[in-house]
Amino acid sequence: MRSGYWFSVIASGAAAAYGASLSDVCTPAYIKPLLPVGLLQGVTIDTSSVQTALTNNYTETSIFYPTETISYCNVTFAYSHDGIDNDVVHVSYWLPDPSEFKNRYVSTGGGGWAINSGYFMLPTSIIVGG
Repeated sequence: MRSGYWFSVIASGAAAAYGASLSDVCTPAYIKPLLPVGLLQGVTIDTSSVQTALTNNYTETSIFYPTETISYCNVTFAYSHDGIDNDVVHVSYWLPDPSEFKNRYVSTGGGGWAINSGYFMLPTSIIVGG
C-alpha cells in the first residue's frame, strides 16, 4: 500500500478548503468523506475508526532539520486487506494547516537501516513545507 496515496488524497482535500483553518478540517466528519472508500481494490477502509487530534504550537527538535514550532492535525484510521482474517492496519498522518500545504509528501518508516524510521520523523513533512 503506497502511503503517499493516502496522504495526498486526505491532504489535498483538506487544502482544498479555501480559507479553512486547521481546526476547521481537523474533525472526523471532515476527513471521512476524503478517504478513498471503495476505490482501492482489495482494501477496506474502516471509516468508523477515523480519529483526529489537533496540536498547536508543538516544538520539535531533530538532528535532521532545524528546530521548529508547528501546528498539525493527527489523522488516524484503520484499513484491512480483503480476504485476510483479523487483518487490521492502523495509519497515522500529520496534516499541516491548509494554508501551509505545498502538495508534497514525506514518507517515513522502512525499518532496518532507514535513516527516517520511526515516529520521531512525522514532523518532517510539515517542517519542510509538506
